[in-house]
Amino acid sequence: IAYNFGCSAINVAYSDGTSISVPAKGYAYKRTGQSVVSSGAGCSGTSSSASSAPSSVASSSKSSVASSSVASSVAAAPYGHTVLTSTSVRFHVNNAAWADIHYTINGGAQQNIRMTNANNNNTYDLTGIPAGATVRYFFTIAQGAGAIDTAWVQFGCCSGGTSSGAASSTPVSSVAASSSSAPAFTQLVQAEAFTSMNGVQTEATTDTNGGQNVAYIDAGDWMAYANITIPTTGSYRIDYRVASPSGATFSSDLNAGATQLGSVTVGATGGWQNWTTVSQTVTLTAGTHAFGIYAQQAGWNINWFRITKL
Repeated sequence: IAYNFGCSAINVAYSDGTSISVPAKGYAYKRTGQSVVSSGAGCSGTSSSASSAPSSVASSSKSSVASSSVASSVAAAPYGHTVLTSTSVRFHVNNAAWADIHYTINGGAQQNIRMTNANNNNTYDLTGIPAGATVRYFFTIAQGAGAIDTAWVQFGCCSGGTSSGAASSTPVSSVAASSSSAPAFTQLVQAEAFTSMNGVQTEATTDTNGGQNVAYIDAGDWMAYANITIPTTGSYRIDYRVASPSGATFSSDLNAGATQLGSVTVGATGGWQNWTTVSQTVTLTAGTHAFGIYAQQAGWNINWFRITKL
């Protein structure tokens, strides 16, 4: 499923090769083995809907898509935030096996938190926000065996939505994420997909979506990943999915250490399979590189890393 909050139609491409055209101010979705269903209000106020859409979808009025307040339920928006009180906000991501919220307050340190999942609906309540604070956030959302990042959203806290009270468990006003597309470039690489390594082993992981993680990492061990293509020179965020009983440090580099990207600290997560996401911001040059991870200390596991253009 894909959503478009803009005034021009967009094409959304997925990692399996599927491409979906999404109309302006609308959505499109495709079930396995079925044709694409789409509907859009458009910016001229004329609603359109694919004839194959179920009646409950096709009969949606243009106001339910184009309105600045997205329905009476948080489920109307795929992801976004809802103001609860003058000092608290609820972030939500719907229809995803898992999601992480990444946010800053007044330009402070970025916080990266796994959201609470209930029936594939993910929420996180941020409380104690200072009056007038600027909050910036984006989501990492599960998609198949990987994940996608949404674009950054910024708002001033706190005005807008309110709680609907005891009669309903969902807020009456939800603010959808303002961008209609993912960042210009993002690439997720499974840690066990190294092309060369020294000293490490792999094991089954209990992290979301399962699979393998890299483990038994000692100081001086390393992993290298060939053919990582960076489209343009600029600033990138690299996220690492890691676990460590008592904390550790590693560094990243390009082309067998020719370009050092800096060190990353892994805080104690309390267990080998207690996962968190840590990040670093680096400058990368356009081209195809070998990306390396070097263990400065022992005592940590890694499940995947993701490179995103800022």
